[in-house]
Amino acid sequence: MGKDYYAILGIPRDSKLVDIKRAYRKLVLKWHPDKNQTNKEQAKEKFKEVSEAYDVLSDDSKRKIYDKYGEEGLKEGGGRGFGGGGGTYNFSSSNADDIFKMFFSNDMDSGFSSFGNDEFFNPFFGQKKKRKKKMGKGKTITYDLFCTLEELYRGKTKKVKITRKVKSGYETIKEFETLEINIKPGWKQGTKITYPKKGNRINSIEPGDVVFIIKEKEHDKFKRIKNDLIYKHTITLKQALTGHFLEITTLDNRKLELQFANNDEVIQPGQNFKIPNEGMPYSNNSKRGDLYIEFSVVFPTKIKQKSKKILKEIL
Repeated sequence: MGKDYYAILGIPRDSKLVDIKRAYRKLVLKWHPDKNQTNKEQAKEKFKEVSEAYDVLSDDSKRKIYDKYGEEGLKEGGGRGFGGGGGTYNFSSSNADDIFKMFFSNDMDSGFSSFGNDEFFNPFFGQKKKRKKKMGKGKTITYDLFCTLEELYRGKTKKVKITRKVKSGYETIKEFETLEINIKPGWKQGTKITYPKKGNRINSIEPGDVVFIIKEKEHDKFKRIKNDLIYKHTITLKQALTGHFLEITTLDNRKLELQFANNDEVIQPGQNFKIPNEGMPYSNNSKRGDLYIEFSVVFPTKIKQKSKKILKEIL
C-alpha cells in the first residue's frame, strides 16, 4: 500500500492549493533538519516525506494521477494517462531542498538565514512576516536633589556629577558627566528637572533621560506651606502680656524688626500674625506668599503670693 500524501500533510482529499501550501509550510518548518539537531536523521526523512507530498498534491497533473492510481501508479508512470506509460516519478532529498528554497525564496531575500531564530520567518501561510522589534528607549534614571529652603527662596546653580553605563557590544564602561542645574526661586518639593538622553547608552538603544527631583531639606526656623512661611516663636507670659520685640533673619539674610502687643494688646497662645509678601516667591510670576509668626506662650510653674495679689488687682 502506497503513501497517503493527504494524511502526511494532515489535510482532507478535497483541499485546495492554499490549504496544501499552509500545511506544507507548517510541517516543513517543524521537520527541517537544522531545527532538529537531536533527531536529525528522523527529521530528514519527515522533511523529505512532507516535501514529496507537497510536490505531488500542488501539481494538478501529478495529483490527478495520484488520486486515480495512488503512489505506485504515479511512480510507474500512471498507465496510459501519464507520460504515455514511459515516465516514472522519483523523489530525492535534493528535490526536497529545491522545493524548500523555492518556497521560501522571499523570506531568504529578506534576511532569512537560520532556523535558530524564529523571528525571521512565519510558520503560518498568508500572514505577514514578523519584523525585528524596534529598539526602544533606555530607562529613565532619577536622582533626588536635596535643597535648603534658602536655595529654593533665592535660587541657585548646582553642579551635579552623574555616572552612566556605556555599552558597545559586550564591553561596558562607566562614563561621568557634570550637569549644571539652575534652581529657580520658588521651586517646590517634587519639581522635576529633565535632561534628555543623558542616561545609560546601551548599544543601539536610544539613551534614557536623567531626571532630578527636588527634595526640600527641613529648616530649623521656617516651615513652608505652599508659598507661605510659618515662623514659630516661643515667648514668656510676661512678654505675652507686656509686648514683645522680635527680629527675624529672612531666608535672603535681611533683618525684619517686628513689635507685637503694642498698647493694650496681648499675645494669645497659638496666635498668628501675618506679615504680607514675606513668604516664598512664586516660580512663574513676581508674587510672593506671606509670612506667619506663630507664638507659643510658656507659663511659669510658680508665682509668689505677692505677685498673685498684684495680678488680681490689675487683671
